[in-house]
Amino acid sequence: SVFYIVIASKFQRSLLKRHGTSVDMVFFDGTHGVVKYRNFYLFTILVIDDDSHGFPVAWMLSNSKDMQVQTRFLQILLDAVPEFQPGAFMVDEDPAARGAVERVFSTAYVYFCDFHLWRAWKTRLDRLGLNITSEMERHLLILRRNVYEEQFDASLEALRKHFKESADGQKFWEYLLHNYLYKKRYWAGYLRHFPHATNNHLESWHNHLKSNHLKRKSKMRIDQ
Repeated sequence: SVFYIVIASKFQRSLLKRHGTSVDMVFFDGTHGVVKYRNFYLFTILVIDDDSHGFPVAWMLSNSKDMQVQTRFLQILLDAVPEFQPGAFMVDEDPAARGAVERVFSTAYVYFCDFHLWRAWKTRLDRLGLNITSEMERHLLILRRNVYEEQFDASLEALRKHFKESADGQKFWEYLLHNYLYKKRYWAGYLRHFPHATNNHLESWHNHLKSNHLKRKSKMRIDQ
């Protein structure tokens, strides 16, 4: 059976209301290893205040990470704080998280974290044994970060020509094409309408939780 518990204090709900408006981006991610039970995950919603400090404003602890459970989490928050209407969500490349956001907040933008995006690309490059030049790495960065569509198109063409020169390069190009270029609204730099490009605020908080509060131990019970 599925278990989940959602926690958001009165103060946290006030932050949801204040910093989760149509001009704000909020951050959504899950992590594991916080309790002693196997296959339990902690999901966190984090907002950025006016001084660029990150604050966790809601948690869900669950033994499932499927889209239905994550959708329920977001719907509970929306029901509790109807003013919570963020303009954008930052997620890792979890299809369940993306689907949950698009179900509950259909007008919000959804963006992939650039740190995780580059790590995925680098992993695929390494797996194919491709050592790219600094120029090609710069073109890949332009795709993810540059705000001008013309420069995106120019770098994309340069990459296409470069990767088609070898069989493994062509495999990486096809990987980009089928997994990313058909859905570039989630990650392309020129389509990002908010200043944040990574989920590092939330990653940092999860690290703080595990390092300082849990002392890198995950033997606690849920009620602890």
